Amino acid sequence: MEKLNLYEKIKSILNEWDPIGVYSRESLDGWPEWPDDEYCSYIAGLINLIKSNANDQDFFDYLWDIETGHIGLNGNKERTKIYVKKIIDMKHGS
Repeated sequence: MEKLNLYEKIKSILNEWDPIGVYSRESLDGWPEWPDDEYCSYIAGLINLIKSNANDQDFFDYLWDIETGHIGLNGNKERTKIYVKKIIDMKHGS
């Protein structure tokens, strides 16, 4: 998987995951354009997990720590699992 392509695919998944809601329609009202790099600082960690053949739980733990630790939200485990699956599917080329 080409590195830039991988970066962009992960970026797209993280922006869709959007745990703080900066890309939701409601948050965009009043904000003409939100920069699309809100979650870019987490991409390298996901690339490292992909390269190390991490398991699903490792990916979940990483996103969960971002959501509940770094960002400080209560978190939504079921929603986070959906995005873990998207990352795993992307990793396997699905």
